[in-house]
Amino acid sequence: MIREEYEYKNSYTLIFGLLYLTQGIIHSTFASLVPIYILTLLGSVEAADVANLGTIVMLPFICKLIMGILTDKIGTQKLGRRKPWIIGSTLFAGISWFFIPSLVLANPQAAFLIFSLAGLIIMSGVAMSDTAMDGYILDTCPPWKLGTVNGTCWGARSLGVIVGGPAILLFVGVTDQILVVFYLLGILTILFGLITLCIETPKEYEKMQIVEHLKIIVKSRENWKVFAFSFFMAITDGVVFIFLALYVLIRAGLVNPIGATINLLDEDVNLFEPQAFITLITGLGILIGSIVNGKIADVKSRRMAVGGALIFKSVSLLIILLPVPIIVLLILALLVGISSGFSTASYFAVATQYSKKYPESTSTYFSISLSFINLGTILGISLTGMIFRNITTFTQDTFLIYAVVFISIIILNDLAIFPFLLMKRENYEVPKGEQGSEFRELIKP
Repeated sequence: MIREEYEYKNSYTLIFGLLYLTQGIIHSTFASLVPIYILTLLGSVEAADVANLGTIVMLPFICKLIMGILTDKIGTQKLGRRKPWIIGSTLFAGISWFFIPSLVLANPQAAFLIFSLAGLIIMSGVAMSDTAMDGYILDTCPPWKLGTVNGTCWGARSLGVIVGGPAILLFVGVTDQILVVFYLLGILTILFGLITLCIETPKEYEKMQIVEHLKIIVKSRENWKVFAFSFFMAITDGVVFIFLALYVLIRAGLVNPIGATINLLDEDVNLFEPQAFITLITGLGILIGSIVNGKIADVKSRRMAVGGALIFKSVSLLIILLPVPIIVLLILALLVGISSGFSTASYFAVATQYSKKYPESTSTYFSISLSFINLGTILGISLTGMIFRNITTFTQDTFLIYAVVFISIIILNDLAIFPFLLMKRENYEVPKGEQGSEFRELIKP
C-alpha cells in the first residue's frame, strides 16, 4: 500500500493495459499459431508433442508465488521494487523472440525442441512481469480505482488472446511472413516493458511481513479447500484452448488424422486462416461467458455461477463430440468457449472474495490461488498428452481418442464441486443487501 500523497495518473492504466495486451497475444501465439506452424514445417505432428509443448511453456506460472515474494522483497532505491523485475523480465523475454527465426530455419526438424525451450524462457519473463505488474498496480492504484484499473487490464489481456492471436494467424495466412511475427513480438515486449519508466515510483511502502502472512494463509484448512477448488477448475482450460481448434480442423477435413498423429492433406494448404477463425469464435465465446456469468455471480449467487459453469462445460464438451455438420460444429465450439468463460468468471468471483480476507497480503493469497490454477492447467495438458501417447496402442480411431480425452478431463474438472461444497458459503458470497448494488446505483434518479 502507498501513502496518500502519491498521485495515480490515468496514463498509468494505459501503460499497464499495453503490457497485459502483449501478454494475451503471446499466450495466444503459443496456443494457436505455433502448433500450426510446426505442422506446416514437419508435415505431421503427434498430438502428444503438442500437449508436451503446452505443458512446458506453462511451467513458469506455477512459480508465481516465489516471483511474488521476490518482487515484494527485492528492488532498487531508484526504480523501486517492481520496475526492475518488469523491465528485466520483458527484456529477457523480448530478446528471446529474436533467436527463434534463425534457430528454426537452421534446423526445422527440431522445431518442437526449439519452441519448447524458447517458450519456457519467454513465458518465464511473461510470468515474472505479470506478477510484478499485479503488485505494481496494488502499490500505485488507490482503492477507489482498483476495480476499474484491474478490469481494464484483464480486458486488455483478453483482447490480446481473443483478437491478437487470430489477427496474427490471419496476417500469416495472407502474407506468409511468420518469422516477421516473432521479431515484432520481441520488439513490442521490450518496448511496452520500458514504458513503465514513465510511471512514477512511490517513495515509501508499508512493510509487508511475507513469512507471517504466508503462515496464516497456509495454516487455514479453509484456504486449502479454495486451492483444491482452483486446481480442479482449471483442468480443462489449456486442453480447450490448444486442442479444440485442432479437433475442429480434423472434423472439417482440413487435416488428415491417423490415430493421434495429424498430417497435412496438401503441402500447399493454408491452415492459418481457418485456425484464426476457429480461435476467434472460441475466444469470443470466452468473452461472452465471462461477462454473463460474472454478472450472475455478483447479482444472483456465486454458488449458482460455479454449479452452472461446471454443468455447462461438461455438456458442451460432450455434445461437440457428436457427428454434426461443420456449421453446427462451429456453433458448438462457440458454446465450449462460452462455458470456459463461465468457468473463469465464477472462479475469479470466488477467489477474489477470499483474497479480501487478507488485506495486507491480498496479492500473496491470489498468487497462491493462481499457482494452483496453473498447476491444474498443466495437469490437464499433461494428462491429454499421456492419453494421446498411450491410447494408440488400443485404437487408431481419432474421434474415439478425442472422446476419451474430453471425457477424462470433464470428470477431473467436475471434481471441483467437492472442495467447493465444503467451503463456507459466507466466505465467497456477496453479503446480503449488496447483491446487485451496482445496478441500483445506475438507476438512482
